[in-house]
Amino acid sequence: MTTYRQRSELEESALRTLIAALEVRGFNVVDVGCPELDPSDPLNIDARLNIDGDDWAVEHCRIVHDPEKIAAERYAEESLFAFGNQTASEYGIRIMVGFYLPRWPEEQKPPIAFFERIKERIRVSAQSGTNDRDSECQIYVSPGDPAFEFSFFSTDDPLIRNQLLKGLKVPLLKKQDKQFLPAR
Repeated sequence: MTTYRQRSELEESALRTLIAALEVRGFNVVDVGCPELDPSDPLNIDARLNIDGDDWAVEHCRIVHDPEKIAAERYAEESLFAFGNQTASEYGIRIMVGFYLPRWPEEQKPPIAFFERIKERIRVSAQSGTNDRDSECQIYVSPGDPAFEFSFFSTDDPLIRNQLLKGLKVPLLKKQDKQFLPAR
């Protein structure tokens, strides 16, 4: 009898989150298996998913987390979340904000002026009903149930393509050279 190792809890958690996010968006998702756990499978990936009848290969990787970003994320959540929700409710709209967080060591004071500038831009966009996009911040407003969402750019560039190129280049090159090489 052959026994295979199982996915790690981190892998399972990431895949459950991905599947749940896809299902919430109306996709039918089936976890077909984990090729890297089956020595007879030539793919060395974390999962094979069937999404609405199409097979997808899934590989996830950890990205090095900037320790100075942790303080920035905490402060952004404390500073913006209540304000954004209140503004969305006040104007009866949905607000989505994305930006690259300034970094600072946890023991230093945050750049309050940066966050106040973001709040003012959110307020102006909500009031005018127009999107506000530049290299510092992307603010999207739309009709709908009041809600506020924000996300952080992984690099100092609002373009997803450039964030992927800058933020994922090193981890993906490592995977290409070590993990994907045998599957070629």
